Amino acid sequence: VNCMACHLKKTLSKGHDVRTASGDTCAACHTKQHRKMLDDWKKTLKKEIADGEELEAEAIQLLSEIKGNLDKKQLSQAEAMIAKGIQLLDIVRFGNGVHNKKYAITILDGAFGNFEDTIELLEGAKGAE
Repeated sequence: VNCMACHLKKTLSKGHDVRTASGDTCAACHTKQHRKMLDDWKKTLKKEIADGEELEAEAIQLLSEIKGNLDKKQLSQAEAMIAKGIQLLDIVRFGNGVHNKKYAITILDGAFGNFEDTIELLEGAKGAE
């Protein structure tokens, strides 16, 4: 599917003609029930991004709490996993994941995994104190 398959609705944005997608575009190729598909995708991705941001905040908070008790290897590993999680989250957060929902969810799963692995690592280190 290319841009023009979905972006059929003509609108004016900042004095320029642009084409946007709408539920009607989905229904034109699929069924009437698909009219709400775009909104459903947007809601799903918004919720998944919010969930990812919660995990991100939890991992960062936990790291800040026990940073001084970690050895260099643990600290480096935790910082790298958080950075990778943020990078993956940003791809969807800023890349408008609705253009490829399945891929966006896969990317978010990777972000979740990095944050969850960081939390597990840090909680293990915290318990070993």
